[in-house]
Amino acid sequence: GLSLAIDRGDISGRTTANPGNTNKLDSKGWMLAPYVGWQLTPELSLDASIGLGEGKLSASGGEGSQEADRWFAGANLVYSRWMGNWQFGGRAGYLHAEEDYAKAKAGGVSFNNTDAKNKIDQIQLGGQLGYWYNGFMPYAGLKFVDDINRSNSLKGSRDQIGREAWVWTLGLNYYSLAHGITAGLAFEQETARSHQSRDTLTANISLRL
Repeated sequence: GLSLAIDRGDISGRTTANPGNTNKLDSKGWMLAPYVGWQLTPELSLDASIGLGEGKLSASGGEGSQEADRWFAGANLVYSRWMGNWQFGGRAGYLHAEEDYAKAKAGGVSFNNTDAKNKIDQIQLGGQLGYWYNGFMPYAGLKFVDDINRSNSLKGSRDQIGREAWVWTLGLNYYSLAHGITAGLAFEQETARSHQSRDTLTANISLRL
């Protein structure tokens, strides 16, 4: 298959050096990724994908911007077992991703020493429990994330967010085989990193023609 992802972000925060000043960034980008899947046994499957895309960061108010090329490769081993209407699932995954940022620009002027390349190698291990009811499946999940390698080539940059995290998920999926529609809504919270926490709300819909 082939997937297309489009992202938009609005980031704001304050630094310890200047706590009275709020920094704001807007982000946008896209990613196109072919993928393959194998059903190894009735309960066990393997999937893999590789994606290419672009992104852009802009300071609010138009003070500056920076563009990036992106790519990733990943694979997952997925376990799924039904017991009546209950579904028990597990997943072990590996991800490698890179972002190559060009020099930052403001007013048509490029700034030296602002280009950078971000890299990450990450493993994930988690489980999920869901209940099927008339096409709807509410579920809860927990996974452990370990950034086994993360780097940034920007001069003077430091990695302070922390390597390991726990990710809690609550969601609701909908399936209609008759109409070829699948959809989902999920809330995700990442905790236990040294200097970062993250909340994510995700919605998706798929139409089979």
